Amino acid sequence: MKILCCLLLFFIPLLSHAGNLSCDGSLRWLSLSGVDALRDSGDQTPAFGCGWQSRITPQKRRLLPALPSFYYRRALPTDMSRSEGFIRYEFWQVSLPLLRISDMYLSFDASSDYRQQMHTLDSALQWQNTSLSSGTELLVDSREHNYRLTLDLQSSETPVSYLWLNYRRQQQPLSVSRKTAINQSTANPTETDLLIEAEITSKALGIAFAPSGYGIRPNISLLLGQGEAREDGQGGDIADAVAGELKDSSDQLSFLLLETQTGLRGRYRLGQHLILQASGGINWRYFLYPDEDSEKTIRKASYSAVDYSISSGLSWRF
Repeated sequence: MKILCCLLLFFIPLLSHAGNLSCDGSLRWLSLSGVDALRDSGDQTPAFGCGWQSRITPQKRRLLPALPSFYYRRALPTDMSRSEGFIRYEFWQVSLPLLRISDMYLSFDASSDYRQQMHTLDSALQWQNTSLSSGTELLVDSREHNYRLTLDLQSSETPVSYLWLNYRRQQQPLSVSRKTAINQSTANPTETDLLIEAEITSKALGIAFAPSGYGIRPNISLLLGQGEAREDGQGGDIADAVAGELKDSSDQLSFLLLETQTGLRGRYRLGQHLILQASGGINWRYFLYPDEDSEKTIRKASYSAVDYSISSGLSWRF
């Protein structure tokens, strides 16, 4: 992927005379939620990225009106991160304009987000047939892929900038509770906290207000959807008892998804082609797992994930 991004950064500006080539540095807090027993919910890291943003003009053809846009970012491991040399972060996104409809544009976007961090358990967990005690250090990672169909409304006279449909697939560890036995003489069954490798998928509808132009502009978006978490079929390391529970009753881990993003972006001309840009924002996700039926074996508590970042960089307008 790094080689491909370097080739795109070199060749696309040569083939296109409408677009912006930009690079920026950022400081980011990367959440890694879903395991309630972790002492920290994430880690911070500086990052550096570059990208090409194609510009669509009204004179362009209706079908495939512009070249693809793309962006690539990765972490810079430093002592600023609690995970230090163990932290990994890599993000890339490709956007392909498909169709121009009057002042609106339809595009297909694909992105990937990989993060790895070192974490410490704050309470005991069971993983496979092994009991992990409090204080155990774990190398935890998450891999997320998003595919979305976006309708760009920035050029139309509406308060909405974007509408999109999103499909997300994520692989990461997840902590769940399993009822181990029900003693008829007691009112409450006993529960065991388990650590599993999970595949989390969701389908959602998003809406955003993100006006373009120079100066300081707000960036606000809302995404609503639903999904489910199940055993990761490629993991192969989950205890048979846990895997069986999830396979037989995957609907127990269905959830509702609420995601919001708020931020500010500033763009200022430094010359005919050079642009200074800066941004800051917060992304908040909430996974709502409904209350489980008392007879069901596996359950998952609702949780949230928060990412935030500040960045600044330069852009060259072609």
